[in-house]
Amino acid sequence: MWFLWSCVPGLYWKDAGELTTAGFVLGVPHPTGFPTYMLFAKLASMIPVGNVAFRVTMVSVICASVAVGACVYSVTKIAERLKPPTISSISVWIGAILSVGILLQSPTFDLISTTAEVYSPLAMAITLSLAVFVAWTHDPDAPYLRWFLYFIAAFGVGTHILATPILVLLVMMVVASISTAAKRRYLGLDARFLVAGAITAPLVYLYLPLTALADPFWNWGDPTTLDRFVAHVSGASIRMAFADSMGIHSWATTQMWLEQYWLQLWEGATWLIFFGIFGLYAVWRSNQKKFAAALVFIWAIDGAFSVWVNPMGIVDRQTAVPSIVVSTILSAYGGVWLYHVICIKAPKSALIRSICLTSLAILLALPTISAPDRPTRKNDQYADLVGHAILQQTAPGGRLFVASDDMSAALAYLTAVDGARPDVAVIFSSHVYDHNAVTRWGRLYKSQIPDRTLRLSQAARASNRWMYTEEQRQILASMADVPVAHSTGVWETGQPSFDSLWRTQLTPSFPLFSGTLSGLNPNLPSADAAAAPQSPYPLADTLDTVKRWSQWLHTPPTLESAHLIAECLRQGALWEAQQNRLQSASAILAASLNIAPDYDRSLANLGAVLDRMGDVAAAITATQRAVELRPWAAGPRVNLTRMFIRTGELTQATTLASETLALAQNPSDVANVHVELGKIALLSKSYDEAKFHTQQALEINQNHAGALELVRHLDTTSHQSPGH
Repeated sequence: MWFLWSCVPGLYWKDAGELTTAGFVLGVPHPTGFPTYMLFAKLASMIPVGNVAFRVTMVSVICASVAVGACVYSVTKIAERLKPPTISSISVWIGAILSVGILLQSPTFDLISTTAEVYSPLAMAITLSLAVFVAWTHDPDAPYLRWFLYFIAAFGVGTHILATPILVLLVMMVVASISTAAKRRYLGLDARFLVAGAITAPLVYLYLPLTALADPFWNWGDPTTLDRFVAHVSGASIRMAFADSMGIHSWATTQMWLEQYWLQLWEGATWLIFFGIFGLYAVWRSNQKKFAAALVFIWAIDGAFSVWVNPMGIVDRQTAVPSIVVSTILSAYGGVWLYHVICIKAPKSALIRSICLTSLAILLALPTISAPDRPTRKNDQYADLVGHAILQQTAPGGRLFVASDDMSAALAYLTAVDGARPDVAVIFSSHVYDHNAVTRWGRLYKSQIPDRTLRLSQAARASNRWMYTEEQRQILASMADVPVAHSTGVWETGQPSFDSLWRTQLTPSFPLFSGTLSGLNPNLPSADAAAAPQSPYPLADTLDTVKRWSQWLHTPPTLESAHLIAECLRQGALWEAQQNRLQSASAILAASLNIAPDYDRSLANLGAVLDRMGDVAAAITATQRAVELRPWAAGPRVNLTRMFIRTGELTQATTLASETLALAQNPSDVANVHVELGKIALLSKSYDEAKFHTQQALEINQNHAGALELVRHLDTTSHQSPGH
């Protein structure tokens, strides 16, 4: 009931729009494809309750509820073996309460349970498989348990590749049944069927090429050929799309992602997570060695995947879900076991029992105590509202190009599924990334991924009218499913902001309203239409949109929605800064941080603006905070290094630059760090080292302005000091 009460009533950000749309049209979402989830999403979309987005979200709600129940079953089933029974009956209740409490307080589990996400069905598959495994260890001769686990494995593997450890559990059960049958001098028929089932379960992924052959509206990567199919299922294509942030890079990046991974486990359990050590020990000692091994195996696989394969999933609160489930089971049982041991040592002391129960209650309540104002998503309709605001301001028959994943998915859903504006064509790109350090969220660049990632809405496909720049037409001409016409102009959004909107309409009036906007007063006056500058884009009054955003803030926004609005303000500040209106830019960034105080991008930009205004101390403070919030981002680190160099703090600059060089994954960032290290070496009169870093930067970008400036300084130095 908690998940149902707190779930999103409509469309949400992140992958929700893509998964809902792809499920509704039986399409192909981003890797690894999630075929089982697509089928369940389609079934859910046909239930006449609420809108389509809510129906698909209900899949997450139901799966999360089952996952919580399965966790409770696993913990209580093991606790039933504790003796004496008088204590174990209380222990069962303790285990149930701890299991539910830890999961409900986990921000990550809460996110996947109340929005359209594949990780809630994944959590259900993992927890159900563990519950069946526990039941099997109690009754190894029950053949129906092996069949049940086979169906769970087929569902889980078809939902997400992280469910593959379930196949290992299935094999363990099959091997045990074969061993038992061999002692009886025959091989069980069920064992042979289960082996065949374990091999055929992944065949559910044939959904991807089969549905792609029909060329559905949402067809990420078009996995109709063997190489594209393998790249899709293995996740290779999306790793290419996020080449700057996926995969193993260095020990420094591994350490950084391990810290983020640990933080996600810590958030829901806090100090109770250390009870997991006792829980693992107790499970191992209670003749449940196979179950203990299964828990460790799932935890290790998910941890390795999260840290080394898809660390961005940690940032998006996704990939650590199996680990959260396992740590919940171990922590809950660890608390049960400790209570049981203490009660055995003092069987007649009601005071000691009361102290134990009170301590467990306090530890369980710590996550809520530390974050008492954590908002629910039950009123979060920002994706719907922002999407409708954009569509309302689009001219009849208009064309929207959207570079943001979140916004493109939202608009695709509204036009293709919700039917909000069937006359509007949405041209969207999903995970399009240029490997040459070009921003993902600016203008449209051709991806180096050999997949068709650019898609068109149904309205766009049915129309022959297009609006492109010459550069974009050349790019789109290479896409087989995109016709090319001779026209100019395009309506763009940034990530996920109204980039062109700010640049053409809002910013000329912004200095007049910056003071009001710093608090986002809902009583903002409407803009004078006659005074508004002319715009080539099909947009109506922009300040009315800002006023609408401020009214939405009467309901405390979730973190993602607050960041969306903060990002919109940040884009306006960037334009002001480009026009050298630094005072206005700093005021807008202050407004952005007023909405989302922990929005690292606004903090980083505020640091850069304050630095240009001459307030270096405040600039360093803001940038340091940005680095703390997003330690893997190289940009703020490079800016902070430059500030340290200008203030003469070369030791701090060297330390920070060296750390950044170990973390940087984007070639452009690596070149920038080498330039800063070259400056430090030049100031320290280490000319050979300065030349080395300069050469490293020029090898990456032979036209790097900072590196060329270093070359000129080094040439001057060499003339003045012939010995160098």
